[in-house]
Amino acid sequence: MAENKGIQYINIIAAGGTQLVAADDGIDKYMIESAGSITLTSNWSIAGSGTPRYGTTFTVQYFADITPNGNSLTFFGVVMPDNLANKNVEIEATYDGSAYKVVFKPSLAEAGVIPAAALEVSQDVILTNSYASVIGATLSATTAEQDVLTFKIPGGTLDTNAQHVEAELNIRTAANTNAKAIRLRVQQGGVDAIVFDSSTTITASPNNYMIKSNCEMFYQDATTMYIENASMFYNGSAYDLRVSNAGPVPSLDFTQDVTVKLTVELASGIASDVTIRRAVLTIKK
Repeated sequence: MAENKGIQYINIIAAGGTQLVAADDGIDKYMIESAGSITLTSNWSIAGSGTPRYGTTFTVQYFADITPNGNSLTFFGVVMPDNLANKNVEIEATYDGSAYKVVFKPSLAEAGVIPAAALEVSQDVILTNSYASVIGATLSATTAEQDVLTFKIPGGTLDTNAQHVEAELNIRTAANTNAKAIRLRVQQGGVDAIVFDSSTTITASPNNYMIKSNCEMFYQDATTMYIENASMFYNGSAYDLRVSNAGPVPSLDFTQDVTVKLTVELASGIASDVTIRRAVLTIKK
């Protein structure tokens, strides 16, 4: 096994290229950097030369900021996942007698180090970063529509017809006739679609209402989401059920992250007019 006898610094440039490293040159640790943010115009790779011994190990400290732009970064025969190209990663390559076994060890302190394709979803998954954060959300005393909770559907998560995301809302409104609107928005790039709006589905001025809403956002095709809503509520004297079909949301790209946002608009600017008791987003595959 190679020991840490020396360190070599390597700078990645936009034009790419191949960096050969010898197993017997006394250098086995490599620091890879870039001069700021670089967009590749060709493939880049680092590969071994000479005859390594069984167990020879190279360690690479990767600190570059690279946008592959359809090109690849290859380490000892293994292509780095694109989502790691602008992250801090330790890479270990160990020779097994015929080829190098390569392990990418990203820093978990950085967001986005695990690609969605690596997360096999075989059952319902709650996507909220913190379950506690979706209970008893605090509103601001403003008349402007305010963001309460933001959910991210990772790119590549939904890719088959009938797979969908379910938003479950449990809401209480104050005992007054002030106008109050609870909305769910689907956003990506220039798309900002309202897929649920309590002011049109239920009533514009819910007076002492207990509302439980389920919004199902279906994958229809690679660029379209289809919406179905059902809301059950108690208005202080009777229960009611409202079903609405918000129809399709076009012009999406499910290979990229899609945002689902819960917002509240308080016409009187009184924060206590609406209480978000619970909000959960669940992927159904």
